Amino acid sequence: MRILILTAHPDDMECTVGGFLFKLCRAGHEVHTIIATSGRKEKQWNGRSHVEVREEESKLAHNMIGATPHFLQTQYPNLCLETGSLFDTRETRELVCYLVNSEFNPDAVFTFWPVDVHPDHRMISTLTMNACLQKGMNREIFCFEAWAGTSEPYPQSLCFRPTHYVDITDVLAQKKMMVFCHQSQNPQGLWDSDLKLAEKRGYAYECNIEFDPEVQIYAEAFIRLTREGGLCHELEEFLKA
Repeated sequence: MRILILTAHPDDMECTVGGFLFKLCRAGHEVHTIIATSGRKEKQWNGRSHVEVREEESKLAHNMIGATPHFLQTQYPNLCLETGSLFDTRETRELVCYLVNSEFNPDAVFTFWPVDVHPDHRMISTLTMNACLQKGMNREIFCFEAWAGTSEPYPQSLCFRPTHYVDITDVLAQKKMMVFCHQSQNPQGLWDSDLKLAEKRGYAYECNIEFDPEVQIYAEAFIRLTREGGLCHELEEFLKA
């Protein structure tokens, strides 16, 4: 099974769906991440290009699980993509449509929930929806959520009502290692936020299953937007309603 993730920034995958993707890769599935922006060209971190540092951090995290990142800002410099400057133009729309429907043609697509306080998150979601919800298509598409990695974590995705959960309790340590690859992004703050969200979603997941009350469950949550039909067998192994 081929899975395609579309995100806005180099650390988005790890913070939002890192546990799920680790499980997919461990089971032998093919996972690709499209990362729309990699930073700001004029910015530096420890004397190095911010863009280069962030892409290196992302590659390290992807290598940990065997997934493949694709950086649009670097691969398509003519589009002038930058963090904070991702827009729905004819060029970006056509590129994302081509990547989703021709170059990768995945069995399932995952991206941000479109109601999000971060403009880059909203935009990559819009571009992905445009590619997946074409007339006559029934692409399997799921949305994930994000929380801000601040001293007081708060939801960036609004009105998020999950339809499916993935239990990541057994891979929580691997998810943490992936997040801490991003040393330029205050990884402890990111992880504190991710852990709080995983606890919250784990509790919601517990309400739908029989579980040992002595065991803390951690989960990642999703909203399915596919037009019709049930989940394929491979996805059913991971995603639970």
